[in-house]
Amino acid sequence: MREFGILLLVPFLGWTTADASQLYRCEIRDAVSLGADGRLERNQLVEKLANIESPIIVDTSTGAIRVGQFGSVQKWDVVQAANSANDFVAVQSSIFREGRAAAATDFIRIRAWEGMNGKILFIKYSLSIIFTGTCDFIQ
Repeated sequence: MREFGILLLVPFLGWTTADASQLYRCEIRDAVSLGADGRLERNQLVEKLANIESPIIVDTSTGAIRVGQFGSVQKWDVVQAANSANDFVAVQSSIFREGRAAAATDFIRIRAWEGMNGKILFIKYSLSIIFTGTCDFIQ
């Protein structure tokens, strides 16, 4: 049933099967925010946001990213393409934050290096909230 849902998802997002090897489905496994005392903390708001924002679908070839099950597809700026030793890195463009501010405020990194035994990891930073988890190829 899961595979059927993914097959329905790919045309909906506007991606073709030729791009399938570039698609990742990332599940949030942990989330923390910067607390008032300067420490990272888990709280109900962060847990709710993690549930809303998961899964994250990423097309590394175009920078198209959909956050959450019902989120719209947004075009993020790819600032580093992935290879065997470098993460894929994209920053979210915004009318409120441009250039370097956007890169420091909203970004996602996907790590699928050689020698990681097939594990694909990600980190997404949004303002003062950090989401981490694992990704799978969508095929």
